[in-house]
Amino acid sequence: MNLNEQKIGFLGAGKMASAIIRGLLRYGISADNISAGEKYPPSADSARKDFGIYVTEDNGEVVRRSDIVVIAVKPKDIEDALSTAGDTKNKLFISIAAGVTIDSLEKMVGHDARVIRVMPNICALFFKAQPVSAAEQTRQQKMRHWQWKFSPQSALQWKSARAF
Repeated sequence: MNLNEQKIGFLGAGKMASAIIRGLLRYGISADNISAGEKYPPSADSARKDFGIYVTEDNGEVVRRSDIVVIAVKPKDIEDALSTAGDTKNKLFISIAAGVTIDSLEKMVGHDARVIRVMPNICALFFKAQPVSAAEQTRQQKMRHWQWKFSPQSALQWKSARAF
């Protein structure tokens, strides 16, 4: 399935999530295909106003309506953000939270979901980052591996790549 046809949800709509959403929109992804779960009213209002995406406080709803879920909350908030996830089978979860292992994420989302960790950096805010990504070994054989490339020309590209 083409990335333009997939529904992408964000758990969190802070600075890093906003940078990625901005890149997706510049890349040509429709705002109709992007949603976010955000409990902090100023961030929620900003995402609605700046990007025209659907924003709710219900992270479970975001997971249900998404093929790809970007976990963009602080590490201490991940368990709470995923507590209402519901059925995660066949979903791709991409975590940008530092210090949370793939093993921990799989326990939270279930082993039927696919999990990738991506370590973006502040350069992502300017579309000039090359984040490192990783997936658990057995998952690498069962899924496409995505590596994000930020650049001024392409904003955000998701490329099929070998995760390391």
